[in-house]
Parts: sequence; C-alpha cells; structure tokens
Amino acid sequence: SPLDQQLQQTLINNLSRALPGRLVSGTPLGETHDTLTVNVTGFQGRYDGKAIVSGEWVLQHQGRLIKHGFNLTLPQTEDGYDALVRTLALGWQQVAQQIANSAITPN
Repeated sequence: SPLDQQLQQTLINNLSRALPGRLVSGTPLGETHDTLTVNVTGFQGRYDGKAIVSGEWVLQHQGRLIKHGFNLTLPQTEDGYDALVRTLALGWQQVAQQIANSAITPN
C-alpha cells in the first residue's frame, strides 16, 4: 500500500497500544470525539547514515487545539535499506508516543 496509508495504519496501531481503553480510528467518529491531524514533511534517510522523521500534528481535544512539531534525526545502527526502514519505524513510533503523552495529559 502507499506510504501514507502505511504511516496512518501504523500510527493508529501505535496509538491504540499507547492509549488502552480509548478507541483510535482512521475514520471520523463525529464532533464529540478528539481529532488528530498529522502532516509529515520528512520521512527519509540522509547521506550521513541518519534517518529523518519530521512534521507537525494537531490534536483537537475538548474544543482546544494542541499543536506540536516533531523533528527527529535518528542514527542508523547498520547500513542498508532494511536498517533505514527499521530506524524510520522507530522514529514514527516515537512520534506516536509523543502524541499519546499529549492526549493523556493535554497542555
């Protein structure tokens, strides 16, 4: 499937694990539910062996907007495409945890 669909599904899975007891869905559930919008601007490897995961997310929670940017630069532990994919997945998991932490204790 396309990368955006893979990222969405992985984010839903990671948030579901990080937020037990809450329903996390990729489809709108109505106006009374929180809404998360994520804009990914960087998701790639770099020439120096680092992986970049960047963008911003906006959580609409009880009528308030919580907005955060993310800009992760993660070192790859090995060379090659498979190592890059693992490192990008780790970065995406960290973004999901950041979102989950904000959803648990909104600022």
